[in-house]
Amino acid sequence: MGLFKRCRHKGRNQDRCDHAWWGSFQHEGTLHRVSLSKWTNEDFHTKQQARAIYDWFRQAVREGRVSPEEERLDALLTFDKLADLHVERHVKARGLKKRGLD
Repeated sequence: MGLFKRCRHKGRNQDRCDHAWWGSFQHEGTLHRVSLSKWTNEDFHTKQQARAIYDWFRQAVREGRVSPEEERLDALLTFDKLADLHVERHVKARGLKKRGLD
């Protein structure tokens, strides 16, 4: 499937909408599909940036640095993982105090 978005927009409107870019790549009989913004943990908006990250993702799959099991495990987000991500990305990043989290 390659590079795509999961939305109802068509044509040029799809390239310009705010929905996330996805990458799908089959290597040695195994399909690897991932949200590219979640995979890189970065926000990007242009198709050119998505294409560059998709090429990086394909290379990582070929080199064995990405496995389907890891993709599935990352999709399973428990409350503890969500709380840890919130503290790391929002509380520490903004220099906020943690109340009752320690």
